[in-house]
Parts: sequence; structure tokens; C-alpha cells
Amino acid sequence: MGRRQSRRRGGDIHGALLSAPGAVRSGALRRLPGAARAGPGRAPVPRALCGRRHRRAERRRPARMIGDRRTDAVRECPMCGAAGASSLVGAPSPRMVRCRACRLAYRDPLPAPGPPPDSLEPDHETIRLEERVADRRSHEFRRLLARAGRPGRVLDVGTGFGYFLRLAGEAGWDAVGVDVDEQAVHYARTRLGVNALASDLHGCRFPDASFDLVTLWNVLEFVATPLQLLEEVRRVVKPRGGVFIRTQNLAWQLASFRAAAGLKRLGLGAPLERTPRLTFIFNTNCFSRTTLALVLERTGLEPLSIRNSPPVPGDPYLGLGTPGELVFGLVKRVIFGAALAIAFASVHRWLVGPSLEAWGRPAP
Repeated sequence: MGRRQSRRRGGDIHGALLSAPGAVRSGALRRLPGAARAGPGRAPVPRALCGRRHRRAERRRPARMIGDRRTDAVRECPMCGAAGASSLVGAPSPRMVRCRACRLAYRDPLPAPGPPPDSLEPDHETIRLEERVADRRSHEFRRLLARAGRPGRVLDVGTGFGYFLRLAGEAGWDAVGVDVDEQAVHYARTRLGVNALASDLHGCRFPDASFDLVTLWNVLEFVATPLQLLEEVRRVVKPRGGVFIRTQNLAWQLASFRAAAGLKRLGLGAPLERTPRLTFIFNTNCFSRTTLALVLERTGLEPLSIRNSPPVPGDPYLGLGTPGELVFGLVKRVIFGAALAIAFASVHRWLVGPSLEAWGRPAP
């Protein structure tokens, strides 16, 4: 894709994004409540942790639908600090609520942190899973790097086992990754030979404006304090640098959840109970197009484009075998094609694909 670039290393990556499909125009958030548009004004919260990119979803029974009833949330909204929320999903699934001010969906209460691993060496099953996921995502990794333009310095937040860092290095980028998962970072450093740090982003203390590109591949949905994480991202990215985020789409997760609940009521939910990843996944946060644009704006990042993100081919998590992979991949392509058609018809206001991807830059 052609774009104007500066002569320095890590050229300007914004020009083509402003006219690309899914570009976010000013005033897109005017319909939000006043409390959501206001300045941060929120109570202090613990530092954001940047977790491992690929996490296995919890095996769960289909959750009970609560609807959108008002309830008192245990914790304040991680984006606007409001205390009131409406319940979306209840027991036995992790309870998800939606802030009545900014409309962010988030998990409430947060789960207790798990125990640290017994060893820095991951088990073989985990390694094979991570390799499969990275192999399926390699095309998207290369697409992102090509779209970013001339290689510069890239920071991958929540880098996991380091496969994106390896591809970025091969493409000429000076790649650095951070992750709180010591086991994954140990593997990335010793097996892949990449520059990965076992820390959250705040603990790394990178200098201001030190990266041309910052990426967060399926990280934001796992972070308890997304504003603090993105504020730090804003600090370390260069003024003409770019920020790329891929995250789950609330519209898809809720639609899948409701469809699964309907099938269960009809007595047709057994296949979905055996393969829960085929239905829905709720993590710490779940963003819509509007709340994803809002969290960028509130942290000093200008959203350039938000669009449906292409799905990973097949499903590396299930191990369905060749026939199952082909069928599952076809279903995903049909769903993504329908999501693209809806986005086109709505001038990219209705994004219903399973995942969203956003490009941003430091606001002037």
C-alpha cells in the first residue's frame, strides 16, 4: 500500500490510514453520555499488567443470561471510574457488567491471580499450541508490518513466546517485547533469541518517544487497568509513530452468547458444551467499536481506523484434524465475509466480526 514516508528510519505510517476503510472521523463519539466524554477524573488503580498474548479459555458451561438489569458493581469501571453498571452475563460464567456511563463491558469481580509456574520451562503441549497459533497468525503479523511502512523500532506489549518479535526482526525491525509471563519470556529469549523482557510495561521504564510502532495483539481484553497501560504506550511511542491494537469484539461475543443460550433452551446445546471455544469468550474487558475509540481518546491517542480484524485460519486450539479444520475455516470465512458486508453497508459503523483491530497515533 502506497504511503508518504519521511526519510528517517521508521517513516510516517499514518497517511494511508486516514482514508482507509474503517477510519474514525471526529465527532464519532458525540452520542456517548457526558460522564464518558469527560476527563479522566478517576480514582487511582493498581498498575496495569501486560499479560501473555495467547491464553487458553476457561472450560465453562453455558452461562445464564441476566439481560441488561441494573446492579451495583463490585469495582469501579476501569475506563471512566463510574460505580454503577448493568449485568450482562452471570453465574456460572464469570460475571460481566456494562458501565452505565461509558458502556465498557468488564469482568466483575476480578479473579484471584494464579500461582506462579513451578519451572521456567513450558510443557511440550503449551509449546505446540503456541507454535500452531503463531503459524496461523504469521500472515497477519506480516500484513501489519508491511502496512506500518519502513522498519524502525517496534515494541510488542504482551509478547508471549516471542513469535511476532522473530518475524519483525526478520523484516528488518529493531524489535523489543515485554510480558509478565516469565515462562514465556524465558522461552522467547533462550529458544527464539529475541529481545524480550519479563516485566509489565511500567517496570521497563523506557525513555519517552522511543518506539516507532507499539503493538498489542489480544492483550487489552486481559488488562485490569487498560487506561494506565495505554497511557504508558502513549508516552513511549514517537510523535509520528503508530499504535496497533487487536482485541475481541463485544458485539460478536454477546451475539454468540445469546445464540448459545437459545440453542440450550431448545435442547441443542450439547455440541457447544463439548467445544466451548466455538461459542463465546469473556475475559477481563470486552470492547465495542465505540469504547475502543473512547479508550484511545482518553489516553491521548487519536484513533485513525477501527475495523473488523481478519480471523486466524481454522482453529489451532481445538486440534480438529484436516477435515474439521477445513470446515471450521470455511465457516469463519463466511462469517467474516458477512461482517465485512455489514461494515461496508453501514459505512463501518456496525462492526460485528469476532475481533476488532485499531490503528492510532499520539494526538497533537
